[in-house]
Formats: sequence, structure tokens, C-alpha cells
Amino acid sequence: MQNLLPEATPRANGRGAAHRAGWTVALFLMTTFATLSPACAQNGAVDKPAPAARKLSAQVIMTRESFNGWNDAYKLSNGTAEVVIVPQIGRIMRFGFVGAPNLLWTNDAESGKPGVATGGWRNFGGDKPWPWSQDDWTKWFGADWPPPPEADQLPQTVTLVGTGTVRLVSPTIPKIGCRIVREITLAETGARLFITTHLERVTDANTDPVSAWTITQTPFTRTPLVAHLDTSGTTFAEGWRVMGDKQPVKSVKRSDDGVLLMVERDPEAKGGRKLGFDGDSITGVIGDTLLTIRADSPGAKNFDWRPGERGQIYISDAGAPYIEWEFTSPLIALKKGESATLHTTFEAVRLPMDISAMPAMEAAARGSQSKGKKQ
Repeated sequence: MQNLLPEATPRANGRGAAHRAGWTVALFLMTTFATLSPACAQNGAVDKPAPAARKLSAQVIMTRESFNGWNDAYKLSNGTAEVVIVPQIGRIMRFGFVGAPNLLWTNDAESGKPGVATGGWRNFGGDKPWPWSQDDWTKWFGADWPPPPEADQLPQTVTLVGTGTVRLVSPTIPKIGCRIVREITLAETGARLFITTHLERVTDANTDPVSAWTITQTPFTRTPLVAHLDTSGTTFAEGWRVMGDKQPVKSVKRSDDGVLLMVERDPEAKGGRKLGFDGDSITGVIGDTLLTIRADSPGAKNFDWRPGERGQIYISDAGAPYIEWEFTSPLIALKKGESATLHTTFEAVRLPMDISAMPAMEAAARGSQSKGKKQ
């Protein structure tokens, strides 16, 4: 059953009150939230229309509405930017400026469909979490594909935390005894989105090291992607390595100071290509918008990750025109009640079409903007 009532206290190990001291996000919330029956919770539908929104204090509005065929989506808007969360498929399906194109890629062919519970996988698009490492999936799940359905195919419970955060909780992934908990907050102003992803051990069924892994699908960018490297920790002479099925990745350049990677598409590629790098941000331009995603894990240093796993970029072929911006937390052996945690921050900035994008991208990748801190 979905719990749609605000909780009194945020999670202690997430971006809770201590992290947001002095930073308050307000919501226009519903006058009443209907608690779903078990049957409705299973298919993500609402049993009656959501009531009108009501202003509580400041800038962020939350409404429940349909999105691309899913009946029960949650939209947060601060008047400048908006994010849409679809609990039925456990994903963020929209982020961007109000009235502007979606910065996330969505698969129109799968719109409104339920996830696949067994034996398959629907590529809905958007932003989603999986358990890392994929190298262990065959051991855990019997095959290296598809992902466990609990991560991004089955309905997730949704709760309001404090005054400005939506929390999603996945079903337990039985083979590894973990569940995924995500806390999603839109900044009070501007176009910044804060996501905390926990891979939380809930049983002792498996004690293998695990970590949180986020995958954000966007349309093809009109510029190369720029990735920021942690030069104190990388072990690669070129700053990156090939991942996945080992198809070659062309057109990758490293800046003269060794801090940045420029990654271009290969229009002649027949399949997807993937690279891994030891770094903490990816930047690209989608239409007229510069998008940066930054990632960090509390207390971790770069050598805590296995080489080339901290940041990852997957470029699909032209038949499915999207790029995946991926990050992981360090692998860690968890006891029951412990979590592997990954913070990701999305920041969007309007970029006039007649302005050279590369200097702005390099500045964003180097952290010359807000570095994801809530202000």
C-alpha cells in the first residue's frame, strides 16, 4: 500500500534535516492525499482524482497527475524547472525547464505500459537506479541481463518526507537482500535537482559487496560530452577504459591539463559503446540547455572505487538515440540496516544557440558553478 502522508522526520542517513539546515523547500501540497488500496498500489492507478493543490509556504508546487499514459505521476515545480516522478515504474521521467523540452530521453513506444515482472525488461527511459556491480549479476540473478525487476520495473511506494522531498522505496531484491531508496528534491529556485540513492541491506540473504548505481538517459547532445576526472585517483594513462562488450570508443580526447575528457558520438557505430572513468561529473548540451550531473558518495575518496567504475558513459546507436550518464558509489559489504549511498545533482542552465558551448561546458565540468550545494 502506498503511503502518501508526509513523514514527520527525514531519514537520518539521507539528505535530511542536518544536510538541509537553513535550506527550506516549500510545497504546494494536496489538501488531502488518498491512500491507495493494495490493488491500486500494484498497478499505480489512483482510485479517485487527486484534489487541488494548496500553497503551504514558498516556491515548490507538487501535483499528482497523469504523465505519458501513467495515471499516478508526481510533478514538482518551482516555476522555473520541473521534475516528474512515476512510482509505477520507479523512475524519474522528466526534468527540465517549465514549458521546454524534456532533458531526459523517454521511449514513446513504451509510454503508459507496466513494467515486466519476470523474463524481460522495458526500456522506458528517464533516470533509474540499479545495483552495482553488473559483473555480479550472473552470480546473483542467473544472467547478466535483464536487471532485477524490483529496481525499475515494479511499482514502488512513495512518501513525502519533511516539506520538500519525495521518497521512492523499491520492493526488496531477493537475491541480494537489498532494496533501493531514493530521495528526490527540487531546488527552491533555478533548475537544480538533488537525488540521494541508497542501496539498503534489509536481509542477510547475501553479503557480497554492493553499491548504488544510477543511470540517466538523455537525448543525443549537440556537443561532445565533457567528463571531469579526479587526477589524484585515476590509474589510466588516457583517463578512461572501454566497458561493456568491448566495442571501440572513438573520438575521446583528454584536456592538456588531464582534468577533462571530451567524448563524441561515432555516427558510423552499429551498436552501443561504453566507457568508464575515474571522475565525478558529466556535462553536455541538449538543445539550448547545458546539463551537468555531479555525483559524490559520503566519505568516499577516489581510490575507494575500482578503476573506471565511478563514472560511466554509454552511447546507444542511432536506432535508439540516447546517451546514458552513469555513476556508482564504492562497492561495500553491508550488514543488515546499512546502506551504500550515492548523491547526484542535476543542474540545467540556458545557453544561447549563438554562444560557444565548450567554454561553458568546461567551466561546469570543472565545478565552477554551484557544485550541487543547496542554497
